[in-house]
Amino acid sequence: MTPRVYGSAALVRGSAALATLLFSLAAPGADEPAKRDTGRIRASDRLYLHVATEQGGEPIKGVYRVEPSGKVPLGFYGRVQVAGLTPEDAEVKVREHLEKLENGPFRPRVSLTWYDPVVHGKPALHDRVARLEKEVGELRDAVEKLRKR
Repeated sequence: MTPRVYGSAALVRGSAALATLLFSLAAPGADEPAKRDTGRIRASDRLYLHVATEQGGEPIKGVYRVEPSGKVPLGFYGRVQVAGLTPEDAEVKVREHLEKLENGPFRPRVSLTWYDPVVHGKPALHDRVARLEKEVGELRDAVEKLRKR
């Protein structure tokens, strides 16, 4: 597809729209923690946790907020200290915690990641960002071609 040549004003508008959308995704809201500058879990981080087991048990699947104490609440299964850990280390810690419980799941398989609303349940937003990034790239190419003339 040949990009339409709109000129510099269109590039600025497209770039501004993309920047606004990306900023709204990255900027913390009132209920969202500040962007992490490390790969360590902190209090108020939102984690996506899924525990699969070979036998029944109370399901663990969803988004969990790390409490001010640094623990993640697992409902029926208690709380696990995860602040200061990487997601990989937190998975091990949760697995060990569940294996120790008498009423816990048998041989749990744990998946723990930071919660990302774009990935978890909002693929349309991800697609919109991708389309805007492509459009801005096409506009940049068109403006660059105009400058070379």
